[in-house]
Amino acid sequence: MRQWAQQLDISKPVSLVFVDDFLDPRLSQINQEFSQQKRPWILVKLTGKLKVKSLQNIRFGTKALAFWPHRFVSDKGSEQLLGLFRKIISSGKHTAIMAHITHPRE
Repeated sequence: MRQWAQQLDISKPVSLVFVDDFLDPRLSQINQEFSQQKRPWILVKLTGKLKVKSLQNIRFGTKALAFWPHRFVSDKGSEQLLGLFRKIISSGKHTAIMAHITHPRE
């Protein structure tokens, strides 16, 4: 077993953060939020088929559905995002998108 896997406490849920770019400046904010909440997370960049057989369900939790809904249907890069979802689904994994809404105006 790899050293990082030995140190990972798998008794608690771990959030996966999917990115296209490991140098995305938004990752510092994500890291700060997860650190404040003391929630473990793993950075993931999909490069091929999902080969983790035990992984059957992938849930994306996002506020983007409330403040940037066009990201999923018509903005620049939306076809790439939908292509990522198609890729995941075609690999036999169930995919769900959860809207994180914290304010009535959202």
